Amino acid sequence: MIHKWKLLKLVNAERELNDAARRVMFYLLDRENNKTRALFPSHQRLAEDTNLSLRSVSRGITSLVKCGYLRIKKKGYPGRATDYEIIYREQHTTDLSTTHDTIDRNSTTDMADQLTNIIKHNEPTVEEQMNKKVDVDKILSNFTKNLNINYRAVREEKKLAYNSPEAIRRRYMKKTESMEKTQDWYSRYLNPDTSKEAWQEAVYLGLVKPWIRKK
Repeated sequence: MIHKWKLLKLVNAERELNDAARRVMFYLLDRENNKTRALFPSHQRLAEDTNLSLRSVSRGITSLVKCGYLRIKKKGYPGRATDYEIIYREQHTTDLSTTHDTIDRNSTTDMADQLTNIIKHNEPTVEEQMNKKVDVDKILSNFTKNLNINYRAVREEKKLAYNSPEAIRRRYMKKTESMEKTQDWYSRYLNPDTSKEAWQEAVYLGLVKPWIRKK
């Protein structure tokens, strides 16, 4: 598990990879068989995992291959997904100094220590480590989010959260160009009795994604 952690850290610090490629790599690491290293998720499955479009998944994979983090072992065909191999190369772990400037060190150090401690204290068997998979995945997920510039901006209160009432109110105003309608919607949204209806209206207008949880 520690080699996956190290590779994920490098991928998230890689300047040439965008957020889509990083998200794809996270789920590729999650789906790789720990014993056989077999890995053959379909683009559709990765799109569902990452909430990305098929095109974004394809571009992410292409980018990972180009940067040397992923190899296509056998190209797929209808009814058979492509076989991939994640590349854990030594040169990926030799020098992090050139990429660390893209990482918020203060926000990731504690999580790195947590992950290392979890793995250290659960080394007796692979099975026991896998039993802690939920805890490890949670830390990895938090680590990945903290590398995202927008997430850090929201956390540091430099930017409104996408699904915050105020952010949705502003998008509603831009969409309707009506202060009266916007104020009416906002009042209904803040009212517990009508909040659900107002949220559904926001989803219908395309102001929030259907799969985003109401805040």
